[in-house]
Amino acid sequence: MTQPLNARIVTLRGYFQSEVDAACIYAELARAEMDQGVREVYQRLAASETRHAALMTALSRI
Repeated sequence: MTQPLNARIVTLRGYFQSEVDAACIYAELARAEMDQGVREVYQRLAASETRHAALMTALSRI
């Protein structure tokens, strides 16, 4: 059985917020990291989470 529309919207908003939060955390960790290799990993993770947030935004328009 599918969720009612309002429940799906709430779920998508939660996913979106989680992606935004993760992107911010990884970006801050990257700024604070002294090791260049680890910093790059955090930067890639932040970029990935930002793409996920963009996907959630696109899905919300469907």
